[in-house]
Amino acid sequence: MKKILIMSVGMGRGIESALYGSIKLHNPDHVVFITTKASEATLDRMIYGKKIRDITKNKCVILENEEDIEASYELMEKVVENLLQEGYSPNDIAVDFTTGTKVMSAALAAVAVIYDLSSLTYVSGQRDENGRVISGTERIMTLEPLKIALDIKERKEIPTYFNIYQFNTCLGVLQKFKTFERVFTSEKRKQINELENIIVGFQEWDRFNHKLARERLFEVKRFNLKKQIEFLDNLIAERISLSKRFPELKGKIPTTHLIVDLFSNAERRAEEGNYDDAVARLYRTIEMIGQFILLTKYNINPGDVDVEKLKEKLSTDQIETYDRKRDEEGKIRLGLKEIFELIVKLDPTNQTSQLYLDLKDDLKKYLGFRNNSILAHGFEPIDKEKYEKLRQIVIKMMEKMISNFDEMLANSKFIKIKQ
Repeated sequence: MKKILIMSVGMGRGIESALYGSIKLHNPDHVVFITTKASEATLDRMIYGKKIRDITKNKCVILENEEDIEASYELMEKVVENLLQEGYSPNDIAVDFTTGTKVMSAALAAVAVIYDLSSLTYVSGQRDENGRVISGTERIMTLEPLKIALDIKERKEIPTYFNIYQFNTCLGVLQKFKTFERVFTSEKRKQINELENIIVGFQEWDRFNHKLARERLFEVKRFNLKKQIEFLDNLIAERISLSKRFPELKGKIPTTHLIVDLFSNAERRAEEGNYDDAVARLYRTIEMIGQFILLTKYNINPGDVDVEKLKEKLSTDQIETYDRKRDEEGKIRLGLKEIFELIVKLDPTNQTSQLYLDLKDDLKKYLGFRNNSILAHGFEPIDKEKYEKLRQIVIKMMEKMISNFDEMLANSKFIKIKQ
């Protein structure tokens, strides 16, 4: 595609030299001159035997009021939009804002940055007593607007989306960075790669892919992630430890860290306003608490209950009741309510049993919110108030069950990137 140069045109003495120098530097196939009614005459000035307007193919666009910043911006934007509609890409369009009024130059520079145009040029040099560049001393200063645009995206867009957990959107912005890696220094490329690691790391964590999350976040040096990495290390270590104790579960095992992590995930969904998703996670958190207690305290797998382990604590009738719960695979699988009821039967005096009995009525009521939601068995939407009521019950249960719950919860929180 041919190259286009957009130039603002002023009226001062010697301006033709700056216009000529920029045209020769860019060597465009076509120039769009932005003039005022008065400055259009500048294009008829002679330099090296030619009028400015005759140096190359061109089009002149006249700005009615050169002091109207809004009108100036709208005109510059319209010029660029027309070129894009004609099939030119932003990389085909360069801008020179050396001459023209301050308002014209400011508007043209702003459009160049917003549309990621290929280059932004200004002609500098030694100046006379009137502040004009002396002919023959011109020096072309070039800036790539893309660098400014990408810097804005890095400082504003990525933190904004990251802080509301829109990780895919962040990666979409980063993909644009990679498309234009040529404009960055090697140090800047390292920063971009590290930014990708932190985004992917927390995205995978949000998906409960803890091992990959830990690998990515460990590579990050730009942010202090010591607490988060420590939490992931402990989560993975606890899972490995319990997996050795219960090899038959093949790693599919509840742990205290996983319970806290699931609760944190629910908190993030609530922060987004997705209360149905948040309550579904709280429900699973409560269920996992009961599973953890049955497994670690009584050596009973709630996904495949061994009735032989119940005989010392339960009556024959109670055991027969459980025996009748076998599914088509011959397994006894317990739901949330059944898990806690079994814990109470095994030892009604222990802390978990007492807590469950104290919360039983509220738990039944608030779990009804989840059961009646569209993500479970009903059609009722869940609001913030319903989420908060169930959340408080979950917190009470975790505070009783996990001695260092507050510390673990703090370490499981995702960081926020400052803008």
